[in-house]
Amino acid sequence: MDLSNYRQSFEAAYAAGELATAPPTAAELRVHRDNQPWIDALMTPQPLGTAVQAIRLTGARERVARRVYVRATGYPSPRFDACREAARGRGWTIREVACGHIAMIDDPDAVTAILLEAAG
Repeated sequence: MDLSNYRQSFEAAYAAGELATAPPTAAELRVHRDNQPWIDALMTPQPLGTAVQAIRLTGARERVARRVYVRATGYPSPRFDACREAARGRGWTIREVACGHIAMIDDPDAVTAILLEAAG
């Protein structure tokens, strides 16, 4: 699956009355080659509700003292880049990890350091 068309696959599956769509492969998520077989074995269909159901925001996240946006830079995504810049504009701490989409698998040490920093 070409991830640039992943949203369209969601929309097509929703229009067809399906409940889920096939997950991307670990390679498409740019997971490190050594971790790909394990990740692929764990992947399950992606529920369509994650993309088509509205989220209700209460404003509670604005009360969180330390907000950190973590961008896995080895996974190209203009949408994630835009979210990173929006978070930066709202004063969030920005951290980047040079890995694919599943940072906690490819670079657990970096993710641990970011979490410890955020916890203060």
